Amino acid sequence: MGLSKTHLLHSISHQQLATPNARTVYLSSERFMHEYVHAIRTGRMHEFGRNYRDGIDVLLVDDVQFLAGKESTQDEFFHMFNALRDSGTLSVITGAANGGVASSSLGSIVGSGSSGTVSQPTSRSSSVRSSRARGMRP
Repeated sequence: MGLSKTHLLHSISHQQLATPNARTVYLSSERFMHEYVHAIRTGRMHEFGRNYRDGIDVLLVDDVQFLAGKESTQDEFFHMFNALRDSGTLSVITGAANGGVASSSLGSIVGSGSSGTVSQPTSRSSSVRSSRARGMRP
């Protein structure tokens, strides 16, 4: 928390704007979960899958730890991730290291034949956190 993971994703998304015709999808895991449940309830799983699997160049997913304990949603997320990986899509996924899905499943994503790294940013100094809380730049 407070390690600028979301800012990193926004920076990547902003950089992608310079790539003509690139389709970048940014979403929180919570949004993914809500859209997945809605697709199940309304019988639109085919459309849901198409939205997240077809024609995406870069997938950015924030706060994947919120999928912890939601087995069906995790399964769908990993099927989506694997399909995108197989098609050569760049995926960047962030999550808190103390989240159940982030600590175990993200490591298995990286180890599942994809290339990538799981890294844990170091926490900021108390003066940086304090200045951020006051709305100042460090």
